[in-house]
This record gives sequence, structure tokens and C-alpha cells, in this order.
Amino acid sequence: LTIPWMIAHGRQDPAVPFSQAQELHAWQPKSKLFEVDSDHVFGRVHPWTQETLPAPMTDIIQANISFLKTVFMIQEK
Repeated sequence: LTIPWMIAHGRQDPAVPFSQAQELHAWQPKSKLFEVDSDHVFGRVHPWTQETLPAPMTDIIQANISFLKTVFMIQEK
């Protein structure tokens, strides 16, 4: 891939080892690796009955927004 891409991965993921995210990032050093101290689902469960998201998921969302703003050069007003 030649387009910008971001890898978001929980360091405590029991389903997909964090080392696999590191390998992906090594294969494409221009990628953005965002790691969070969480599991595979970033602290969520199904069904979600809470009013707010868990902190790891909020961190992922903020990282994605920041990444997309950078990629598309969106300026804050």
C-alpha cells in the first residue's frame, strides 16, 4: 500500500498478539502504529450498556481522528 495507514492494537490482545501489529508496522515503516494498553476490543463488551466508552476505545477514536486530520490536512478552526 502506498496510501497512509494506521494500525491500532491493544498490547494485551489475547486473540492477535501485539507482535503481529509490530510486524505489520515493520513491513511499512511509514504506517502509524498506535498501541493502547488494552485487549482485542479496547475494553468494550457486547451488548454495550454504558453511557460512555471505555478509555482505551476513546483513545483509539481520538487517535483515528488525529490521523485522518493529518492525512487530509484538516485544520482546526
